[in-house]
Amino acid sequence: MKANKYQMLMAKFSSWLKDSAEQETRSIAEGVDLLENWLQTGIEVHQQEFYHSWQYLQRDLAYFFDSYQQEANESAFYLSVKDNMWALLAEMTDRTQLEWREFSSDLDHQGVYKAGEEIAFGRLQCCQCKSILPIHHPQKIHPCVECGNPSFARLNSIP
Repeated sequence: MKANKYQMLMAKFSSWLKDSAEQETRSIAEGVDLLENWLQTGIEVHQQEFYHSWQYLQRDLAYFFDSYQQEANESAFYLSVKDNMWALLAEMTDRTQLEWREFSSDLDHQGVYKAGEEIAFGRLQCCQCKSILPIHHPQKIHPCVECGNPSFARLNSIP
């Protein structure tokens, strides 16, 4: 009887492991509950064996959490939400003050910005291929994604 329950729980736990990538964090709690049920079945496990299994589980969960955090911060969804939030904040601010601040920065740069410099808001136009890059929040300028050119001219913001 205990062996059947053990096999059923192990099958359930194995299934959970396969699906955990899709179910993300919510599944971790379910997996821990399954382990608790497994322990409550009363099947004897050597203390050393259990200790090693528990160590492996903790290591795997820590790795999962670290890679999930890294992937989440680099995901297209996260970057899109971040850009949208900055755009919303920019819309709520006084555009006149932002334009004056950027105007003084333009004078310092003589209208040309280089990769590696920082810019707050506006639009940059590549000096070589003329592609336009909208800037919604303070960020470091990267070379043009179209041609790799490092020089940009700042255009007036769209009202």
